[in-house]
Amino acid sequence: MDFTRAFILRSNEDQLYTHAAEQQRLDRRASRLRTLLFPLLNLTLLVAVYYGYRVFDYQSWLRLTDNAWTLCQSLIGN
Repeated sequence: MDFTRAFILRSNEDQLYTHAAEQQRLDRRASRLRTLLFPLLNLTLLVAVYYGYRVFDYQSWLRLTDNAWTLCQSLIGN
């Protein structure tokens, strides 16, 4: 009886350690991904805004936003 209980406790302990190790590995992987992904997204956004302002003049931006606003209003039904 004691042997079975000790075996079950040991097995549960091993599962907890395995789960904790796996969770730490996933946390490190997510951290590395965030470290790489966020600067890349920021750079992409900056490049898109920069080239957007370079390619379109001010009137084009106004027409584009006005058309987008009109489209949104027509989709909503106003």
